[in-house]
Amino acid sequence: MDADQDGLLDRAEFISGMKKAVANDREGILQRLSVMVDAWMDICDTDGNGLIDEDEFQTMYIKSLGASPEDLKVAFAKLDTDGDGTLGREEIRRATEEYYTSEDPKAPGNWLFGAL
Repeated sequence: MDADQDGLLDRAEFISGMKKAVANDREGILQRLSVMVDAWMDICDTDGNGLIDEDEFQTMYIKSLGASPEDLKVAFAKLDTDGDGTLGREEIRRATEEYYTSEDPKAPGNWLFGAL
């Protein structure tokens, strides 16, 4: 993805690289992202019930990204597409796919990492 070979990956290079990767091997990329989702679920799901509640979501992103609780409250609501107060594995999978592949700026998956 490092198009200018400077040893760094800027935002434009990352976006371009992901678009090329998805265009060339969408299923392969989604399979690799699925591994990331599984790891994310294992880390976030501190009570082991197979679901991520808002507190678990906030703890993950406050500690790892330094995100604000207010932004994360909005993000969680956007990602909780069925409105049940939790994020299941399929909601996270769908959000991850949207985050990395969707051209729709209103896709819920755009909130995967909060308000970036």
